[in-house]
Amino acid sequence: MSLNNSIIMAGDLNAKHTNWGCRVSNPNATKILSYIANTPYEINAPNEPTYIPSDCNRQSDILDILLIKSIPFNCTQEAFAELDSDHIPVKITINSSSQSYQSNNSLIKGKPNWNLFSNQINTNLIIPKTIPTIQAAEQMSEHPTAQTSDMFSLIQRKHLARRTWQNQRNTVNKKLLNKLTKEVRTALQNNRVSSYNSYLLNMYPGDSNLWKVTKKLLNQEINIILLLRTANQLVISDTDKCNVFSEMSYNTFSTNQITHISNERRLKTR
Repeated sequence: MSLNNSIIMAGDLNAKHTNWGCRVSNPNATKILSYIANTPYEINAPNEPTYIPSDCNRQSDILDILLIKSIPFNCTQEAFAELDSDHIPVKITINSSSQSYQSNNSLIKGKPNWNLFSNQINTNLIIPKTIPTIQAAEQMSEHPTAQTSDMFSLIQRKHLARRTWQNQRNTVNKKLLNKLTKEVRTALQNNRVSSYNSYLLNMYPGDSNLWKVTKKLLNQEINIILLLRTANQLVISDTDKCNVFSEMSYNTFSTNQITHISNERRLKTR
């Protein structure tokens, strides 16, 4: 590697680093970066995972990378979800159009600290008792909606089940994901109903919102069925309605009684 020639080294180096899109960094990648720090070597990696494990306790990541030295061409990589191995094949294209690599700009590195997140929500969340004006409503809409800890935990379990299903494609994981999806939908619906009930209970007779809610409930659209009429009168009783429908059906599905005199004469002459 110290020779003054062009080199392309490709393979599964088990070197993971967030600089080329991996979830975490390991010592192998740190050693490689420190080794090539003052050399003309460059690291080229695909933009999607090249290792998709079958074990549900492991997660997909980028393991196959390129070490390039003195190559006057552009190199791009594309992973294909083919074959039966957990290491999927990677297509390397040399002298392709320039493709600059974008680092993983995720908000967090590694596992999230949910306790810190919960404390931040409880500290910074502002829940007003009343919203008197439109400007106040717009200001309050900038704050996130409060959710109970049980619902938050349920949604977290659903997201974890979805990631497991996407990686494993196992029927057991799919059933678990469907079950948690229904539970989350039910919990959100119950939360909306509970919030609406609480909204109604906090109203008082002098509040203008009470009249607005009442007006909205009373002015619901009603599906009005048009009255049944004949040529002479309005049909009201059930017996008359049955007679009208019976006559209409008889006339609709009966044969036509139209006669053509000219045709009948032709048949008689023949």
